[in-house]
Amino acid sequence: MNLAKFGLTRNDAGAVVEVDSYDLVDISKQEAELSSLDVEVIEPEELQDKIFALATTLGLFDVPQNSYDLAFSTARVQAHSKPKTRTQTAKKKYVKRRKNTKKAFIDRMKEKFDLLDLEKPIREMNRSELLAHFEDEDSLERYERSQSKKKKRRIRFGKKKRRSRERRRVDSKKFARNLIWQIYGDIEAGRTPEFARVSCNMRSIYYYIKTVIREQASLFSDPDGVYDDIYKSMQALVLSGLLSYKDFNIVDDRRAYRLLPPEYGNTNVILLAEKDSFVGRFFELGSQYGTMVQITKGLSSILMADTLLTEMFESGYDMNKQLSILSFCDFDPAGSSIPYHFAKHLRALGFSNIRNFAQYGAVVDYREEEDGTKVKRSQIRPCLDIVAPKDLPVEVRDKIKHRLSADIRDNPSTKDWAFITGGITGTGNNKEDAISSEMLLPYLAENLEAKIHPLLDKKPETFGRQLNYSYLHRTIREYIGARVELGHWDDVP
Repeated sequence: MNLAKFGLTRNDAGAVVEVDSYDLVDISKQEAELSSLDVEVIEPEELQDKIFALATTLGLFDVPQNSYDLAFSTARVQAHSKPKTRTQTAKKKYVKRRKNTKKAFIDRMKEKFDLLDLEKPIREMNRSELLAHFEDEDSLERYERSQSKKKKRRIRFGKKKRRSRERRRVDSKKFARNLIWQIYGDIEAGRTPEFARVSCNMRSIYYYIKTVIREQASLFSDPDGVYDDIYKSMQALVLSGLLSYKDFNIVDDRRAYRLLPPEYGNTNVILLAEKDSFVGRFFELGSQYGTMVQITKGLSSILMADTLLTEMFESGYDMNKQLSILSFCDFDPAGSSIPYHFAKHLRALGFSNIRNFAQYGAVVDYREEEDGTKVKRSQIRPCLDIVAPKDLPVEVRDKIKHRLSADIRDNPSTKDWAFITGGITGTGNNKEDAISSEMLLPYLAENLEAKIHPLLDKKPETFGRQLNYSYLHRTIREYIGARVELGHWDDVP
C-alpha cells in the first residue's frame, strides 16, 4: 500500500506512524545538542505563528488566552525510530500525596494512633483477648468503681445477687485503627485478604470483621457504629501519610458519577452537584462546556477527593490552575456545607489552589458560643452557587420554598448559614425557609450559562470543535493503521 498517500510511513520498528511525526520535549539547549534526535529549535516568535496556524487548522478562530501553551503543545521533535518522550521542567505546586515509609515516621504514627503489632488475627480473638488489647480505659474505671460499690454492699447487707449496670467495653476507635493496621501489615507481607485482592470498598472491611462484632456485641457500646469508626480511622491514617486507599484496592463508589474532560478542556472548572438523580443532566452540561463534573451523593469524602485528584494528575491536567467550584445543592444549611467539605478535603490532600467567591458579600463576622468561644463566619466562600435564590423573582421563591424543621431552625449553624448566604431572601434575616435543588432545576441552564463563561479558559464552541477534530483524527488514524497492519491495502497504489 502507498502509505504516503495517507500521510503514513513505517518506523525502524515496523510500526505505522505519521510522516514527519514529532513529539514535544521541553529541554535545555545543552540537552538538545547532546541528543541523538533530529531536533528542531522553535523560537518564541515562531510559536506565535503556530498559534494561528493551529487555529486555522482546527477552526479555532477565537484564540484562547492560553494560546502560547496551545501552540507549544503542537511543537514537536522529529524522532520516528525513538520512543516518544515528554519532559516538563516547570514544577507543579500540587504534589501527589504519597506514603511516608521512613521508620522514624512510622514509629511516630504508631505511637500517635496507638497501633499494635499483633501476632494473632483480630478476627480470631476471643473476649478476653479483645479486652486485653483494646479495652476502653474509661469503661474499665467505671466497671471497677461499680464492682467496688457492689462489694461494699455485700459486706454491709450480706450476699445478694445484683447485676452490675457497668460492663467492660472495647474502645471501638482503637479497635478499628488496629484492624486496618493489621490488614495493611498482611497486605505488605503478601498475605492480602481475599476481599482486597481485586477491589473493594469501605464496607468490605466492615463485613470482614462483622462476625466478631456480632458475636462480641456486648463489648461494644454501639456495635452498629463500628462501621463509622472504621471509615473515620481509615481516613485519619490516610491523611497522616501512613497508608493509602490504593493499598487496599479501595474503589471510590462515586467514580461512576464523575466526568473528566480531555486535557485541552476547561479543567479549571468543576460542576459539583449533590444528588445522583442529576447525573445525566450534569454530564450533558460538562460535555457542553468541557468541564469536570462530580456528583457527591451527599457529603464529600476524602476518598472521593483523593481519587479525583489522582485522576486529574494522571490525566496531565495543569494542577497550577485555580479551580472554580460551581455547586448545585439544596439551598439549606446541609446542602450549602457540601462544597465547603469538598474544598476542605482537597486542601487536606495538598491541593489548595481553589478560587474564592464573594457571591453573597465579603463580610467577616464572629458569633459567640454559650461558653464564650467565638466562631468565625465569612461570606467569602470556596464555591459559587449556580442558582442563588436571592436572584430569583419573589413570586418564584415563595412558590418553591419549604419550611425548615424546628430543630434545624434552632440550630446555631442555621444562623451562620443565613448570615453567609443571606437565606432565600438575601437579607440574612430569614432562617426559617429553604429550597430543594429539585425546585431549582428549571433555572439551572440559564444561570449556569451566565456564571460559567467568565471562568472558562476556552469557549464551549471552541472546545467542541477541538473535541470533534481530535476524535475524528484518532478514529481515522486507528482505522487506517489497523487496515495496514492486517495487510488489506497492500495492493493499493
